[in-house]
Amino acid sequence: MNDAYLRATMTERAAIVGRKLFDTFSENPADPSSGGPARLRASLERFIETRRLDQMAATHYDIPRPAELGGGFEER
Repeated sequence: MNDAYLRATMTERAAIVGRKLFDTFSENPADPSSGGPARLRASLERFIETRRLDQMAATHYDIPRPAELGGGFEER
């Protein structure tokens, strides 16, 4: 991850290093129908299977907000 990624996702490097991607950015429990994590996982699995670039449409994927910013999720 780079600093731009950390800013965009409102995370700190130490909080996500060593964690699995989908444990760090899980589904928003208030909007389980968004499907963002499932679509991202499917795209990554297609890449792993084919070793070819997988083009994914823009996807709704809420980002967890840190407690100091009010907690909850921010729509993205």
